[in-house]
Amino acid sequence: MMIFKHGVLPAFEDKRNKSEVRIEIGAVKNNEVMDKLWETLVFDFITGNCPCIAAEQNSVTGVRLVQKVKNS
Repeated sequence: MMIFKHGVLPAFEDKRNKSEVRIEIGAVKNNEVMDKLWETLVFDFITGNCPCIAAEQNSVTGVRLVQKVKNS
């Protein structure tokens, strides 16, 4: 899942994506929990409600949530 500002490419090559913040969360197998996590991340980043970006409003160009599954 991803959402980016209009005109911003979801790639490192886009100069507006010069910095990156990664948040890693263990395996989430419940789709409802994953959906709630996505909604919360997007809402908090867009509204500036996330403490890590409160000082720099409009500094977030996009949000991407990747669910990696290990093959066993």
